[in-house]
Amino acid sequence: MTFPSKTILRFRATTDSDPYVAVVLAEGGNILEVKRGGVVKREIYSSVEEWLQSIDERPTVEQLEVKSNSDESHETDTKEPAAQINGSDGVESKSLGGKRKTGKKGGKEEEKEKEKEKEKKVKLNLSTSDKTPAVQWARHLHRIIKEAHSSLLTNQAVIVAFNRLVDVLLKHRMHVFSFVPSSCDKYRSGIEISDRDSLKKICTIRANSVSYSEDSGRYIIRSMYGSNRSTPETRDLEDKVNEEILEAYRCLFDLVKDHVVPYIHKKNDERIAKKNMNDMIRLSERIERIQSVYEEELKRRQKQLEYFTMSHEKHMASLREAMARVMTK
Repeated sequence: MTFPSKTILRFRATTDSDPYVAVVLAEGGNILEVKRGGVVKREIYSSVEEWLQSIDERPTVEQLEVKSNSDESHETDTKEPAAQINGSDGVESKSLGGKRKTGKKGGKEEEKEKEKEKEKKVKLNLSTSDKTPAVQWARHLHRIIKEAHSSLLTNQAVIVAFNRLVDVLLKHRMHVFSFVPSSCDKYRSGIEISDRDSLKKICTIRANSVSYSEDSGRYIIRSMYGSNRSTPETRDLEDKVNEEILEAYRCLFDLVKDHVVPYIHKKNDERIAKKNMNDMIRLSERIERIQSVYEEELKRRQKQLEYFTMSHEKHMASLREAMARVMTK
């Protein structure tokens, strides 16, 4: 007897015993046994009869429990609910196979909601093409936050605060000169900023310190003026810019400090420990080199001393021989 492909065949010796389960791979062809007495097994037989002969009870085809795809599809069809019409708004919705089709009105509302959600999401404002000195500090902040806790840069509150800081820096780009700290100051400078003095170490504010050249299309950093060129107006402007930048940065710092500050302290301690270790290694290597030089010098001088001692003894022996000859005459 043959069964369609993907038909599941089961045999139970008793109602309480574990079943023998097999799957028809091809109609009139191979049979894959997947369970034998409740134990998972993978063995292929050439026919249903061969599989039945391998079972100790020698069952017949009539004793098998058969389940085919057609039975499953029939059960699904019987479970499908009928179409329902909502008379209040005239929108028809029909459920097929557990899925519901929403009418045009509902679809438009869902699309509008999705568009609103997309509008709410704010992107990080840090253009890679903007080489203005004012945003170099912001680039450093971005790298440190990403390194300390990258998921912060997907937080909408952090993105809004970061964009606000960038906007303030760009707003005063003609007066702001910021930079990226060196590798040794990477975890010490530019993060824990609370006042004007700490801000000055990474971001300097000078009235008209940066200008834009229309001829070259580049920003030009002017030389910082001395105290004799400072005026009350420029000092007031610098104080105002300082406070505006510090206020914007405090909002960002309050959101990221719990993750960033412990990280930069840890990395800075690791850098100092590594530097100290390297210094100790270099110092020990230097001591070893100096010691080896001194040892070589000591060996050289010992050889010289031995040479002078031998020559002195030879000279004294010749003098004694000369004196003996004189005394015998």
